[in-house]
Amino acid sequence: MLVPLLKVSLSSYNRLCKKEAKKVLARMEDYIQNGYTICGVVGMNDSPTCGVTKTMDMMEFMRCMAIATHEHKFADVKEIGRDTLIDGESFFMGNIIKEMKRRRLDVRVIGYEPWAESLKVESERIAKCLDLPI
Repeated sequence: MLVPLLKVSLSSYNRLCKKEAKKVLARMEDYIQNGYTICGVVGMNDSPTCGVTKTMDMMEFMRCMAIATHEHKFADVKEIGRDTLIDGESFFMGNIIKEMKRRRLDVRVIGYEPWAESLKVESERIAKCLDLPI
């Protein structure tokens, strides 16, 4: 029973992300039409919502959480999150990228790595990718 319910829930969440992505892209286009330059979009990799190149497998994450709950074990959400990472785009950021392609909007999309060894180095990497002064 959990799997069909979870699939419906994730499908509904994806529809919401698609709707919100369209709103964001409309704002981006408005800024561009008014002379602004958008240097890029930064998403938080490993996030089920904002991951650009890495995200969580939400079906697997929920399965692991359900098992821990059923067995009355402590569920380490961070550990389960790391264990369920997969390559790919998340719900919201995936819809942002698709909508940018559909509208032929050429804006860089960069994934911030929260597990980078040095957050300073990671911030500098992002700034360099977006041609921002460091």
